[in-house]
This record gives sequence, C-alpha cells and structure tokens, in this order.
Amino acid sequence: MRVIATAGHVDHGKSTLVRALTGTDPDRWAEEHRRGLTIDLGYAWTTLPTGETLAFVDVPGHQRFIANMLAGLGPAPGVLFVVAADEGWRQQSTEHFTAVRALGIEHIVVAVTRIDLADPGPAAAQARQHLGNVPIVPVSAHTGHGLDALRAALATLGEALPTPVTTGRVRLWVDRVFTLKGPGTVATGTLESGRIAVGDTLTLVRAPGAAQAIVRGLQSLGEPRATVDGVARIAINLRGVTTDHLARGDTLLTPDAWHLTTTVDARLTDASDVPEHVTAHVGTAGVPVRVRPLGGDAVRLSWAHPLPLQAGDRLVLRDPGQHRIVSGALVLDADPPALRRRGDAARRAADLAGRDGRLDVATEVARRGWVHAADLVALGADPGGLAAPGVRREGEILVATAQWAAWARELDAVVRAAVAADPLQGRMPAGAAASAIGLPEGGLLGALASEAGLELTAGHLQVPGRTADLGAAEVGLVEVERRLSERPFAAPERDELGALGLGRREVAAAVRLGRLVDLGDMVVLGPGAPALAMRVLAGLPQPFTTSEARQALGTTRRVVIPLLEELDRRGWTRRIDAGHRVVVREISA
Repeated sequence: MRVIATAGHVDHGKSTLVRALTGTDPDRWAEEHRRGLTIDLGYAWTTLPTGETLAFVDVPGHQRFIANMLAGLGPAPGVLFVVAADEGWRQQSTEHFTAVRALGIEHIVVAVTRIDLADPGPAAAQARQHLGNVPIVPVSAHTGHGLDALRAALATLGEALPTPVTTGRVRLWVDRVFTLKGPGTVATGTLESGRIAVGDTLTLVRAPGAAQAIVRGLQSLGEPRATVDGVARIAINLRGVTTDHLARGDTLLTPDAWHLTTTVDARLTDASDVPEHVTAHVGTAGVPVRVRPLGGDAVRLSWAHPLPLQAGDRLVLRDPGQHRIVSGALVLDADPPALRRRGDAARRAADLAGRDGRLDVATEVARRGWVHAADLVALGADPGGLAAPGVRREGEILVATAQWAAWARELDAVVRAAVAADPLQGRMPAGAAASAIGLPEGGLLGALASEAGLELTAGHLQVPGRTADLGAAEVGLVEVERRLSERPFAAPERDELGALGLGRREVAAAVRLGRLVDLGDMVVLGPGAPALAMRVLAGLPQPFTTSEARQALGTTRRVVIPLLEELDRRGWTRRIDAGHRVVVREISA
C-alpha cells in the first residue's frame, strides 16, 4: 500500500476528486455534507492500474481548519495537490504549499480540477510557477475526463515513494479515536514503517505521561488483519486504554525503542521571521513551542511534554496569532547538550552547520564519550550503520576511542594507587575500580584491563608481577610455613598466629598467594595439606570415622573436622552418615 495526502485551497474539489477516484466519500461528518466543505480528516483508497493500493488522507482546505490539514499532511510521504481551473491558485493553496515544502515532501502530483468549467491552462501555469517541475493532470471529477491519466500519474508517484521499511520499530501518529460497541477503543493513523501484529504491546505516549496498550485487533482497507506492514492506513482496536486516554496527536510506539524529548536542535527552512512562541506541528500533533535562535538558521525548540522524535524528522512552525505558517524545521539532534555558558549557543550553531538530518554516529559518540547502541538508534541512527571512525564497539556499547584510551589510563592509575595504599591487599576489587573511573558497565572491564596492561582474576585487578606485600608479617608467615612443614596438620592456634603478626588480613593475603590454605575460622594449613591428607585417608579401611581420620593424621578435632569438610567440598571424600566417610578420589603422590 502507498499513502498520500490531498492538499489545496478550500472548495477546490479535493474530496470530490477522491470520491471519483475511489468510489468512497471521505467526508465522514454530517456537518461536512451540510456545509459542503471538509472539516476533519477523511480516508479512502483505490486500486491503481499497477495493482497497488493507494490510500488517501483527505485534508480540509479552509484556513480555520489548518491544524487538521497539518495533522493529515504530516505523516504522508506524498501529496495530491489540487487547484481548481475556475479559481486558480489561491490563499490556502499557498499555505498548503508552504506546509508541503516545510515538511520536505518532494513526491507531488497536481490535479487541475473542474476543467469542465474553465480552461485548465492558467491554473496549471500558476501551479507550475509555485511547485516547479511536477506532473500536472487536468481532470474533471464530474465528467470523468482525465481520471485515467491521473491514476497513471499517481501510480508513477507511488513507485517513486521511498521503499517501506517493514522491520524495526513502530511509530504511529494517532489521527482519529472512537469507540465501537463490542471492540471498544479504536485508533487510526498512517503506519509509516515497521509492522504491527495482533497481540503486540505498544507504548502510548501522550501529555503528560505514557501507558501500555495491547493490540486487540487490526483493520486495513476495511478488512481485519493479523499483521499490517507499513506504509499503510490502519485502525487499531486497543485494550488497556479508553478514549479518555487517547486523542489525535498521541503516538503508539514500539516499547523502549524511541527517545522521548522536550528539546531538539533544528534547522529552519525560513529563519527570516520566526517569533519566539509558535505552534509546532509534527505527525498529527500540534504543541506550543519556544524558539531559541542559536545562530544562522539553527534554533533550539522546546516544549512542555515529551514527544518521540529523531534526527531527520520535520516540523511545521505556525504563528497561531497571525494564522500563518512561518517556517519548516528539520530536526538535527533530538538529545542536544545543555547550553550553560556564555557563547554556548554560537558554538552549538557551528557544530550543527552542515548537518543534513542524518545522525552522524562518530559525532554523537564523540560528544557523549560513550552511548548504548539502542539509545543511538532511538535518536535516529541506522541500526546497521553504527560502525564509524573513532568509535569502538564493545557489546552493545559504543565508545569513542579517545574515551577508551582515557579510561585505560585512569584504570591503570587507580589500580596502582590502590595497591600502593594497601600493599597487603596487592590488588583492587573490579567493581570498585569500575566505579572509580565511571565505567558505565562492568562488562567493559575485561577488555579495558587488557588495554591498560592489567590482569583481571577472580573479580580483582592487579598489576602484572605485583603481589601482596606482607611486610613485617613475612617473618611470621615463614615461621608458620616451617612448623607446618614439620607437622602438616598441626594448625597454629589463633593466638599463636597473632603473636607472629598474622591477623585475618595477613592470612587472607597468604591464602591469595597460595602459601596457606584457610579451612575457616583461622584454621590454616600448608597448600599441600589436603592432598597429603587424602593419601593418608586412602590407606584406611573404608568407610572411616572422624576419630580414625584424626588419629591417622595426628591432629585435633579443631583441625580434622574442617579439613574433612573441605575434602567433601572438593569431591575427594563423601560423607555417608553422621560418623562415616569414604574416599571417592585417590590423590597420587
């Protein structure tokens, strides 16, 4: 399906032409028929000669309903511009053309209507003067003359429209909300890209907050669907919201896939006469906006409640007091930096110079230092184009190479300082190191430690070749090692260790160095004691008792019980009841 909007001065025959092309009256309200003009948005569709479906969003032409016109025009990628032969180019023709230009819509077909009433030549010449080299088709909706030529021109326009993207995230600007008996709340809109399926959960964004809604049913072209791909006109039956929670201008989004913002930096299409306070129209929304000039044609736009915008989106700025469109605005950055210091605005304008609405990955990562890939995609980056010069990717995080190098230097300095401050420790907990340098995720630490020339072992960072320095406790440790070499299972008492200068921290350091084994509660043996015990226990009749093990090892219950429990943990022995164990694995000499 292709979707286009109508545009043109009031009473130039837009709805009549759509009815002639589709067989459907797009005017839905009795008031519209009574007054003979379109007040709200209307919808209809037809099948083109190519077999492709073309859906129309019919917009009002009257100046009083310009906000409704912009709501219909905003999401449409193409336009059928209507000029009446008997009236020619008029005031609202200019305003609609200004909106089309502000939105950057380039795919246009002009229909010069009512050729049964007047010569189409002058109106066609006026349209050409304003719109440039676009297809112009004289047509009469009443006689049918020119309708086939118009269908052919629309088919050509449809083929020129951007190829729909049916994968990725969804953003649907709601243009109509109503309730049906039975199904309940229904919202309609133009699905620009992506895919919506029955059962999907969507995030509903509206001032002043957001909610979750479940897709209960889908309809497109008057038929129920299980899934709908963009581009398409769709109606969505929603569960979880009512018409009190949903209105035109709200958006339905793929959850957690869009950046919600109240501030953007943008480039104006016409910076000559833009007041400070305007109404910005984007999608089907219209919001009061404050305009802050940055320099040249660059501005900062801000508003009260978040909208899901990205780089490349286009807005129409309208002066509600003078009832005129003053400019278009191309979003360059949907997450701009704060302007705090004198001269920041001018520097920001210089940064924005030359940007074309496509998000530059290298620039954005360099400005932030690092960013989650999903956040950059939410701002408008191409998911398949995140590789860029000066950017390093680690999992789902993009890091500027300068930031990576700075982190590596900081990490090395932090670890060395920690080791110097506590020689007995000889290392630094990885989590503490990551926090000290402001690392966004611990998963980066392995690669960063390698970059910094550090070793990451058992959740700690250490400098290669540097071990714990026991200092004055070294003499005491050597004495303990001497005693255990003579009597391997005669663990020193706690007060003996204390007298030798070995407290909990010194013992822990000796264990890390592999010089002692701590069986718990400061019961320490030499590192080879468990294997030596196994060789002794394997020579006992199986199963053996705790008392038999104590006697064979020549030790005390204080030592033998935690030692046997350690052997159980290693899977070398197995406890079969309260008083017996068996050797499971023999340890060779």
